[in-house]
Amino acid sequence: MRNLCSNYFYFVAGIIFLLLAKVKHSLEGYKTPKPFGVSEVDRCVEYDIRTVNEWIESLDAYVGLPGTLVGKNVLELGPGSDLGSGLTILSHGAQSYSAIDVNNLIESVPMQFYECLFDRLQKENPDLDANVLKNELMAQRQGVSDRLKFHCRPDFNILDAVGEGKVDVVFSQAAFEHFDDVQRTIQDLSAGCSSNAVAVISVDLQTHSRWIRDKDPNNIYRYPDWLYNKFYFKGTPNRIRPYEYKELFEKFGWQDVTMRTLTKLDCSRVEKEAPYLADAFRADKSEMGSLSVLICARRSS
Repeated sequence: MRNLCSNYFYFVAGIIFLLLAKVKHSLEGYKTPKPFGVSEVDRCVEYDIRTVNEWIESLDAYVGLPGTLVGKNVLELGPGSDLGSGLTILSHGAQSYSAIDVNNLIESVPMQFYECLFDRLQKENPDLDANVLKNELMAQRQGVSDRLKFHCRPDFNILDAVGEGKVDVVFSQAAFEHFDDVQRTIQDLSAGCSSNAVAVISVDLQTHSRWIRDKDPNNIYRYPDWLYNKFYFKGTPNRIRPYEYKELFEKFGWQDVTMRTLTKLDCSRVEKEAPYLADAFRADKSEMGSLSVLICARRSS
């Protein structure tokens, strides 16, 4: 009885949060991809550097060689609030960095953020010439940089942004779950990548609204499509599960696709909540214990 009441409460509470999220988006648009604003400079710098370090660690482990970024053309899907990750990637020896997003939050980033980032990168790598990065940032702001590029495209057309066969490494941090057409994204990404390109992509599979995310991380999976879609707005979590990502990457020419669970829900809780999820998410293949995953894959030659 207690379990029934608890699940009924979260069903109703989730609808309220979905409605609030839709109203907030209609009034304010998309402003904060991170749990904190870009005004929290030190925190944002720490986040960007840590994220890139984790990408590189995963990339090197997957490929089996250190320094796999050196000389590579890197693409990030959904960079969010700033170009901190791109500049950090260039500091690790990448030839170029391009990013594509449907929202342009980059233009409002205060220079204080980048100054803090350059200081931090210089301290971590005394051999780094931070002036090179500063020059690339200035060139990017003037639209003339060949190494640091940001493409704001409401249609999220990857091929128009980067061309065919140009990308060697793909990174993405908690963005794929917001894409409306994941199949088309992966198809276009495949065409935009060179042979033997490698992708390292993290996906946040959880409910995104702050309070209920902690209390009921699988809340968005309680609702059938017809009800969930009533609260749709651009960027609503798409509810695609790990096995579907794997199938799509393999369908469009990626191989050695691995899925590593980063955040996991307790198995006993998964079993208790399963009867209260929508039918599409009750099967074992949906892996409802996986709250976030890391996808690694390589293009077929």
